[in-house]
Amino acid sequence: MPTSRLWLRSAELSIVIHIPPQQLTNSIVLLGEQRESVIRNCQQTNEARAEGTMIFKSALKRCQLVRQCGCRRLKQPQCFRFLSTLDQHPHIYVFPDPKSLNNAHLLTLLPTDPPTSELAIGSTTSIPPTPRTFSENSKFVVLMQETLKDHAFEDASAISQARAHASSSGSTPSMGVASSFDKARASQRMAGKALSSNGSNEGKSGGVGGWIHLSDSRKPPDFGRIAEPEDILGSLQVDGNGQFVGSNGSYQPSGTYRVITNDGILGLSNYLLDRIAQRLRNEETK
Repeated sequence: MPTSRLWLRSAELSIVIHIPPQQLTNSIVLLGEQRESVIRNCQQTNEARAEGTMIFKSALKRCQLVRQCGCRRLKQPQCFRFLSTLDQHPHIYVFPDPKSLNNAHLLTLLPTDPPTSELAIGSTTSIPPTPRTFSENSKFVVLMQETLKDHAFEDASAISQARAHASSSGSTPSMGVASSFDKARASQRMAGKALSSNGSNEGKSGGVGGWIHLSDSRKPPDFGRIAEPEDILGSLQVDGNGQFVGSNGSYQPSGTYRVITNDGILGLSNYLLDRIAQRLRNEETK
């Protein structure tokens, strides 16, 4: 069988390697196929890189158009940013505090980025926040209490407490009835009168009116007990028939409420959280 000769020479030795022609031909074909495969892979890589660059430029252009359309809150393209929220509190957003020198974070009910620090719940130097690391925003508390004054009597929990208070017919305070009004209620029972929306309701068959507490749900009180002072947002006045007195239940802030305790942070109903968030959005657009 004919062979091809490959000569390997060195200074002291010459070697002849005999390779069959068919094997040599197959080796050359295989090398050629591998070369073509490498070339195709390189072309595909270049095409993928070009496509990725085009997609990025298109996304960047869309972000720039959004900025030009008057979205004043967008200081830079935000297409690839994900909003962070507190664990078990998806309604509370977490943002780095741009004014902080110690890596603090702002907690807010609004997803606006960058956040409006004046409307934030407060700032914290740790996540999750604790009473030691959290600083309350006093302006937020004022806006929250103003919102509760307008909407607390519409909350399902408050309505339920008012009905339960009426059904107790002047018995031992329950469901958050304010104990500071016990003496007044006792004198009303002796006089045979029940407190109503007009302050008299004399001679009617309803129970005795009084006050109920609007409390944070982070630590529900035991049945027949009232919440801790730090968990009480305010009080609402009800008449002997379980109806709120006045147009808003004569809501009175407690003055003792703390936004965060060892039991949690801002545990309000979804309804009240929505009302507060709407008030903050209104303030933000002013």
